[in-house]
Amino acid sequence: MAKFVSKNKPLHKDTCFVVYDLEYINVRANDTRFDLENNYIWDIGAICVNNGSCFNSIVTPNKFIYKTPQNEECLQALLNQKVSTQFKSIGSSFLKWLLYNSSRDIVLISHGNFFIDKKLLELEFKRIGLGLNPNIYFMDTLF
Repeated sequence: MAKFVSKNKPLHKDTCFVVYDLEYINVRANDTRFDLENNYIWDIGAICVNNGSCFNSIVTPNKFIYKTPQNEECLQALLNQKVSTQFKSIGSSFLKWLLYNSSRDIVLISHGNFFIDKKLLELEFKRIGLGLNPNIYFMDTLF
């Protein structure tokens, strides 16, 4: 399990800072309540602040998606993509990209990270039998 950035443990001076954003979709039709288990990532975008390298990928959710007004944008993006890939491949590529950018600590930063992004990213990795490296930390722009 990845850790939170804390004042109690200073990070190494070569820490890699990555700003990332996830787009996700609820696969249950007409479900207005938020249930993490029924959400799947359909887009990952990230930039390494240290060196400017970018990662962006459209993900094919592992479940059938019901068309609703709330998810129409997601479905259109998936249809417009020439190639979209299952999270198993994308997740592995994302981890390799993170580790390529830093052999030290990595801090993943997003807006609302502790509310959804961190939890959903960890859940997606758990679904494919992978865990995040112990040198990956999370930071939220809301805190």
